[in-house]
Amino acid sequence: MIKRVSFLVAVLLIGFCWSTMFCGTAQSATVYFDDFSGSIDDNLHGQAPDTRPGSETWSAYESWKADGTTVNSGNANANAWVPFTPANDKVYTLSADVNPPTTTKDTWQAIGFSQMVSPPLDGHFITVSSVAWMLNTEDDNSATAVQAFLGPNTANVGPSQNTVPAGPVELKVVLDTRPTAWTAEWYVNGSSLGGPTVFGTNPLIYSVGFAVSQTSTTGGTIDNFLLTENPGGPPVPGDANWDGIVDQTDAATLASHWQTLTGATWAMGDFNGDFAVNDIDATMLAANWTAGVATVPEPLAGIMLLPLLIAAVAVKLRHGRRRGPC
Repeated sequence: MIKRVSFLVAVLLIGFCWSTMFCGTAQSATVYFDDFSGSIDDNLHGQAPDTRPGSETWSAYESWKADGTTVNSGNANANAWVPFTPANDKVYTLSADVNPPTTTKDTWQAIGFSQMVSPPLDGHFITVSSVAWMLNTEDDNSATAVQAFLGPNTANVGPSQNTVPAGPVELKVVLDTRPTAWTAEWYVNGSSLGGPTVFGTNPLIYSVGFAVSQTSTTGGTIDNFLLTENPGGPPVPGDANWDGIVDQTDAATLASHWQTLTGATWAMGDFNGDFAVNDIDATMLAANWTAGVATVPEPLAGIMLLPLLIAAVAVKLRHGRRRGPC
């Protein structure tokens, strides 16, 4: 009986820890982060990201302001960049919340990597030898509300998605340099858009950033620009999609395959190799949670998985009753 109670307490503490944001351990390193908390009266150009590897500052067209908004500058397009060169045997995850200006479907915002050391500031990704990038158009109900490209520029068109929720959309690009041939994968609001897709030739990347088209209209925003680096080697238990972060995406994967009894794989949530998805895997995911810049989990994910943990308790208790008293 004591063992059952101990298991119950441990699991419920894990759920409480998630839902109240009191725990989390980092497995990935933040290369860049910026929440654009500056003023609309200041240009983004020359500003320092909140987190940076050295003394890097933003190179940005005057349309971009320090609070992450775009204003009418009389120019059609605008870029913002910081220097970055990936290393082999790493997983890099680039993400940002974008919300293009309200005009037409031809207005869009994008995030991605560039093969140029100093990309032009008064252009956009189509003109900067970009790779592993994606965009969100203003028309969230268009046939191509989100588009992805392996590159360079618009070559090697990747997956697209029609219809995304109105307002800010989280775009995410995962660049995996562990294989001999690098790959890219794209996500929208935590769900995989497509990939991983293999590069024909590994690109030479020198910068990372974002862009907007049609800045003749004021009102677009970007927020929570984040680039993380995960060391190479085996994935962390709980990281179902191998993107270097154990987060709500992995939690959703585990939840969708919960109580699979045979034939389960790592990508389904089997993190201990027993071909099943159960309370053991949920506990491993909880122990390695790394969601969020501050390495604390989002409450929603904790709330989402808490029923699974409670179900795990019920299974343990039921099996215990069948075996008789402890």
